[in-house]
Amino acid sequence: MYSSKLVFKKNILKSFVWIMIITFTFQCANNFSDIFPDSTDKTGSNSASGQAGTISTNLQVTDMYGNQYPLYNDLAGVKGSVYYFTMWCSICMAHSGEIINNIKPSYTGFNYFLVDYVSSTPSQTRQLSDYFAFTGLIGVLNDGSGSLLSYFHATMSSVVVIDSTGRIQMNEDFKDGSRLRSVLQSL
Repeated sequence: MYSSKLVFKKNILKSFVWIMIITFTFQCANNFSDIFPDSTDKTGSNSASGQAGTISTNLQVTDMYGNQYPLYNDLAGVKGSVYYFTMWCSICMAHSGEIINNIKPSYTGFNYFLVDYVSSTPSQTRQLSDYFAFTGLIGVLNDGSGSLLSYFHATMSSVVVIDSTGRIQMNEDFKDGSRLRSVLQSL
């Protein structure tokens, strides 16, 4: 009797593992489109939107106070705007700290924003900004709708720089910040 229960549990466990493997494989099937990269673009016809060198659409997002905020709102009179996409993880907090403490003071004349794309409401964004003590140090936008995330094909730690004419000068991962510094220096 004891051994049949053990065999039954092993079979259930094996079945569960196989179900998880099959589920993972089907869920990730679309992510393997470029496992062997070459020079062909496999991203589709809309891949140019939001990329460096193109003119940005004046998208509307919400700030952490619930106000509608057009991207072009603050481009007049500045060199450009910097948008860092955060999901409030430890990597994002380190990058945000680097932007606030080192990049922002060294490259003045730009607007700097954190874009919270994981919180569904502006009040959640404000709570996180307050918790991490960013309120008042940097602009914080709520992209609960995912409009910026989608338009810029962004993800965690993406940085987008839009110059004063609306042209996207950078759209890539933060990494160590050296590329961001180089772009800001050129403007």
